[in-house]
Amino acid sequence: MKKALKQTIVFGLTTCLTTLMVVGSGHIGQAQPASIPEFVKPCIPSRVRPPIVRTELIAQASSKEETYFLLYTFHPDEAGGTDLVISVVGPQCREEFYNAPGDAVSLTQIVERNVANQLALGRYQNEMRRLGRAKVQANVNRVIAAQGTFYPEDLWALRQLRFKLPANTQMSQ
Repeated sequence: MKKALKQTIVFGLTTCLTTLMVVGSGHIGQAQPASIPEFVKPCIPSRVRPPIVRTELIAQASSKEETYFLLYTFHPDEAGGTDLVISVVGPQCREEFYNAPGDAVSLTQIVERNVANQLALGRYQNEMRRLGRAKVQANVNRVIAAQGTFYPEDLWALRQLRFKLPANTQMSQ
């Protein structure tokens, strides 16, 4: 029972933080392509319910010959985006992960740790450009106060960006 309650709280707070990070996004910084590359588009799910009405590129990372793209997909009547990770090798793309709404998953469960770290870093950099550092720090503080944990890639990214994290902040699995 305790584990289920904790997972529900983690999911709720993660969803809240993601929603705050996504609402109104659309600005991709200098380090990111301005639009989704054509060779990625064939792997964006087209037969899902509810249908995807908009997709935004949030971050990308490379490992060996593979490039990974973190996108947010938006559905009608939903305020926040849903994570979509697509990998590309040569001319071939592949859907690595399409987060079912209501499901909180660490990127390290989908891609290697270095790639997950870089995608999370891109996500937070995107949010800092959109919301400003102070608002992102306030969102981070709310999550820490409520649950005290972050996924490994999020902790890594927040530390790289020198956000203030209490010493008791834990890594969630």
